[in-house]
Amino acid sequence: MAIPTGMVPPMCFCSDPCKIEMSDEEETYRRRYWMCGNWAFNPPEQAVIRGQLEPSPLSDFEEWVDNKVKEKDREFLRSCKEFDAEIQRRLH
Repeated sequence: MAIPTGMVPPMCFCSDPCKIEMSDEEETYRRRYWMCGNWAFNPPEQAVIRGQLEPSPLSDFEEWVDNKVKEKDREFLRSCKEFDAEIQRRLH
């Protein structure tokens, strides 16, 4: 995901610059946040080989860019839930 114009990425505790990611969790759907560039759901190959898939304490940096979920995204989630409920109703 591209860094918005005019925003400077914060530095992680590990001294590497953060990159921007987007949440796919329901409570924070599509909110952007800074995360360590080493661990933003794409761990380095060496970490995968070693089985070290959790960030080290120094790389466990997260900071929200967006303060709230946008109304259009909230409405999208509502419509998805309604659609899923209708599918389940028809299947049972």
